[in-house]
Amino acid sequence: MICDLPPAITLPDHYQGSRPAIIRLAEETRLSIVTAATHAHRPHSGIAIPFGVFGARILWTPALLSPRAWLDTTLSSITKDGSNQVAQWNDISGNSRHAIQATSARKPIHDAGNNWIAFSATARFLSPNASPGFLPTGTSNWTFASVFRFPTLPTTNQTAAAVYRQGSNATHQFTDFGIGRFNGPYNRFYFSHYAFESNGSILPIINTDYIAIWSYDSAVGRTLYVNGTLDISNSYVSQNLAAVPSTFSLGADSVSTDVRGETRQKTNIAFAGALGQSDREKVEGYLAHKWSLTSSLPSGHPYKGNPPYI
Repeated sequence: MICDLPPAITLPDHYQGSRPAIIRLAEETRLSIVTAATHAHRPHSGIAIPFGVFGARILWTPALLSPRAWLDTTLSSITKDGSNQVAQWNDISGNSRHAIQATSARKPIHDAGNNWIAFSATARFLSPNASPGFLPTGTSNWTFASVFRFPTLPTTNQTAAAVYRQGSNATHQFTDFGIGRFNGPYNRFYFSHYAFESNGSILPIINTDYIAIWSYDSAVGRTLYVNGTLDISNSYVSQNLAAVPSTFSLGADSVSTDVRGETRQKTNIAFAGALGQSDREKVEGYLAHKWSLTSSLPSGHPYKGNPPYI
């Protein structure tokens, strides 16, 4: 059994004491298993055990990389109205970079049954609640990881995007990525960044979850890995995101209505810095096991069989 929980741990009701619990922790060096007194199979509470004792194994989590922002539909609290329209998707990184939307017509829809937030082609989006935003500004390196799907593919020049950065196309101080249907080839994963657009070769399939990790490194260029496979790599190193320091909207560009699309998002994690191969693979492994996507990882991936452990 895998329990994916924040540092304050409560095991679910179906926990069986005879089975070792695998618990994802961020920073503790000890863990406590606490069960309710009503659990006949585990009547004790407040049992503190050190790492490795009684078969407990500690899973690695992205918290160990100190993300700038971490949004997850199963870990984050979500503020919504009676129609499931999302006003706030809380950041669990500890940096309080929450994703918010105050305008009712622009709010995406939370689907608790499918554990996703649905962004529609009517330009529904969420933006960071404060400056600086999810990504670092200026010429800083960064990485953005996302688990999402596309319910439809673009049929016009609009883009079905996982995330978009606000900005001016005229000044090229913007970033957006997702699936593109312009500048050919159509309907490929793409990475548009500082006036340069790159298209990958992987053909996205509708209603299929993907793990995508976009990264910018000023010394190397830009990369996109889709389900652990390199899809885009180029040497474009120019970047200047200082013109719009607080903005990085999820689901659609909050400035241009031309760049929007339909996505179903489950996880978004932003990191300061370009992740190296080892850390990127750990993020992929963590997300693949969390969302049951291990079959999508390539055969040689180090975490195809087992998730990363501390």
